[in-house]
Amino acid sequence: MAVIGSQKPNQLAIRGFLQGDMNYMNIRYLIVSGSLVMLISCKEEPSQEELLTDGGWIIFAVTVDPAVVVNNVVISDYYSQMHDYDKDNILRFRADGTFESDEGALKEHSSDPQFQYGEWRFEDNEAKLELSRLNDTIQYQLLNLTESELKLKYAERDSVTDILYSFTATFGKE
Repeated sequence: MAVIGSQKPNQLAIRGFLQGDMNYMNIRYLIVSGSLVMLISCKEEPSQEELLTDGGWIIFAVTVDPAVVVNNVVISDYYSQMHDYDKDNILRFRADGTFESDEGALKEHSSDPQFQYGEWRFEDNEAKLELSRLNDTIQYQLLNLTESELKLKYAERDSVTDILYSFTATFGKE
């Protein structure tokens, strides 16, 4: 081991560190900064349930494929055909597996209940969302779920034409 003057290299390192030598301060700064970055980047992502149950959801787009004919007009933007009293409804999912559908400010009939309740659950490893209310259960394919968007798809067969229609509904935060 080489000796510089009367001190060994590790003694110089310790002395420089204790005296606040800039090279050692930079190393300390890098170590502390790196630790903070690791802590911040290791933040756990929210679960699907947490994303779904964190606030209310309002529908803002619905498409249908293949397009449907309404009053001799071909429609693929189903949302444009919806009534305003349906567009302001709010879905709120609870962590206990229940949901509420809030009619919002607008109602078709003033006597309509403000809230309707049902149950929800994930299916197929959280690839599907199942909603049940009264004696009706609908299973939706979960296309996207983020902090700001919920996108669901479901299929419905027309009993007269036997055409299978796919509806894609996109919701944003309340």
